[in-house]
Amino acid sequence: MGYNARHPSTNRTNNPIGISMIRTVLVLAIAAGLSARAVADPARLEFATIADGRDVDGGRFAVVVGDASLAVTSPGDLDRAAVVFRRDGGEVVFIDHARHEYVVMTEAWLADAAERARAAAEATRRRLDQLRDSSSSSGGTSLDSASAMMRMMPLMGGAASAPGQSGADYRPRGRQSEYNGLVCDQFDEIVDGRKARVVCLSAAEAIGLDDEKTALVEAFLATLARMRRAGLDEFGFKPPPLTMAGETFEGIPIVATDPDSNGYLLVGPASDANGNALLEVPSNYLEAKIPLYGF
Repeated sequence: MGYNARHPSTNRTNNPIGISMIRTVLVLAIAAGLSARAVADPARLEFATIADGRDVDGGRFAVVVGDASLAVTSPGDLDRAAVVFRRDGGEVVFIDHARHEYVVMTEAWLADAAERARAAAEATRRRLDQLRDSSSSSGGTSLDSASAMMRMMPLMGGAASAPGQSGADYRPRGRQSEYNGLVCDQFDEIVDGRKARVVCLSAAEAIGLDDEKTALVEAFLATLARMRRAGLDEFGFKPPPLTMAGETFEGIPIVATDPDSNGYLLVGPASDANGNALLEVPSNYLEAKIPLYGF
């Protein structure tokens, strides 16, 4: 007998394989849904901004670590990402919420900008040498323009700076500290031969990050360090508080303070509940292109 809508018990008796298959499909679907949610759920950490050795009121910022992207909010704004890192493309996205714009920065772009800026600086210097030998009024005007261009060079991606600047070294201090139940090892961050900060590094598993998320954090910090050496700051981009000057460290920085006791401190899980949303640039924002000042 076939299926009878008025006698569901008949269907259960005569079609046990169908019911078993349905149950299996439902179980697999539920398991898949739970697994997808587990994969999509990012790790969220909250840091305090430290000034003069004290937690700055309203200065908390969040770091959200997903599967292939990472976001850092601005101090005092836990609900909106200021910087998003996309591991696959090696992209650091700077978001301007006031203008509803964002800029996608890559190491390749910085290298190209630095090369163009250096070439322009050299061409301008040669032009200056030629104009200094000219006594005409037009030559004087051109000299003024060229001199003004040279003064702008530091704003053009570190054009006048020498390539291959030294990075940072992390020297162990042989001490440990404990903050909010987390133990970390202290290191002196040495930049260009001088002590810049004391950084405390903790094991990733102690913070609750798995190997994949730890690798993502390390890739972000290393990429940002290389970008800063390539002239990122000279283009007017403000790096997020969670930065490292070099790439030779092991562990996750949970505390960093300079000689004036300014820096940041990990205080625990982030309080925001929209971690996935922070990993994406708002859909109504426009991408802004960075000018190369005609280079």
